[in-house]
Amino acid sequence: MEFKRLKTYLALAAVMGTTLVQAPVTAWAIGPGETGSSVSSSSSGPSQKGPGVSQDSSAEAETPKNPYAWERVNGVYQMEDGSPIDGVYARGIDVSHWQGEIDWRKVAGDDVSFVMLGTRYDGQLDPRFHQNIQGALNNGIQVGAYIYSYATTPEMAAAEADFVLNAVRGYNITYPIVFDVEATVMRSLSKEELTAIVNTFCQRIEQAGYQTAIYANEYWLYNLLDMSSIPYDVWVARYGVKYTYSNPYMWQATNTGSIEGINGNVDIDFQFKSSPHGQKASSGGPGVSGPASGSSSGPSTSGSGSGTSGPSAPEAAPALIRPVPAPPARTLRCSRLLRGRQSWGWVDRDGTWYYYGANNQMVTGWIQDNGDWYYLDFDGSMEKGWTMVSDKWYYMRDDGSMVIGWRQIGGFWYYFQGDGQMATGWLQVDGGVYYLDENGRMKANETFTVDGVQYTAREDGRCN
Repeated sequence: MEFKRLKTYLALAAVMGTTLVQAPVTAWAIGPGETGSSVSSSSSGPSQKGPGVSQDSSAEAETPKNPYAWERVNGVYQMEDGSPIDGVYARGIDVSHWQGEIDWRKVAGDDVSFVMLGTRYDGQLDPRFHQNIQGALNNGIQVGAYIYSYATTPEMAAAEADFVLNAVRGYNITYPIVFDVEATVMRSLSKEELTAIVNTFCQRIEQAGYQTAIYANEYWLYNLLDMSSIPYDVWVARYGVKYTYSNPYMWQATNTGSIEGINGNVDIDFQFKSSPHGQKASSGGPGVSGPASGSSSGPSTSGSGSGTSGPSAPEAAPALIRPVPAPPARTLRCSRLLRGRQSWGWVDRDGTWYYYGANNQMVTGWIQDNGDWYYLDFDGSMEKGWTMVSDKWYYMRDDGSMVIGWRQIGGFWYYFQGDGQMATGWLQVDGGVYYLDENGRMKANETFTVDGVQYTAREDGRCN
């Protein structure tokens, strides 16, 4: 509002031929959001391209622009005034469809280690989300995601979390899924209400096995949120001037950065920790790991397999054993893989596989083909990688077939039971006993406590 009044004043002054001397004004950045208009960093922060921002810094006197601003010189990143940015772990960017077509090979060659991707636009999936995430992953850039929130209740925040989880399913997400707090509709909420909304989103993301954090500008962090009640790390936004918020996970430093492969300005972010507080940096766990894109050869038609062979058979251990249930209840028996024109069977459409029944109707849900189980999403597309069905986790190979038995994913061992469900808790396999945590990851080379009793898991996961 102050900026609008200033523009009016400047316009009147131009008409009257008046010379103005402007005092410093407080500038609040607004961040990525879901609109596309670019704005000056001296007035309202990042263009609507990445997580939003509000900036509580006063505008300093203009200085000549440093041609190496936000770049690394002799091993040290520099700010616009040439001062060093200390403690940087990695440099990244945040983008959405507003950046248009991106040459991810060039981006990867311009010192970009990670990208935070916008997931939603106009209530729908960002139209370039899949293209961007596949381009980034295929060029070795690590990926996180964010959603510009409009939630005014915890229930809305939970629904937004589910929206993002659905968007990233099957992709190798190794950076946090972030809740972007800056929408005007949230300003009328009390500090307690807003804090509860933030925690609801982050808890849901964390329960799904992902790293999580919140994105906000310093005004929101200091004035609108009860940060003492939010146990998650912060991606802080402040442009051109060093942040004052203590110990952030990441800093969105500018919305006028320049990166090879991207036309126009882009937000540049600096990471200061290898992992969000209290969480492991990994690519394993439900919803965290999976192929970036599927095989184009279609579903396999032979063999069920049981995944990669697991740890060596353990010795005796605790007596609490998890049973192995029967296969999925929903069955549709298919008979063969068909290509080209046909009235039923598997159909490849632009690299995505679908299955049509004998009545030429697209099938959804579980199907069994030549002994292997597949899961077809609500739109009929064949699932790959981590797949959640009725609150249970499964893992599908690149050819879509369901994994049974031991499987190493993202550096962690998991066990998938006879019905394909990911096991948790105590597990007995081939005479050995293992313990799998709440995310399904096998305990190994550590001491842990269950129900007040201490156990030790060896390097191969066997418990004494």
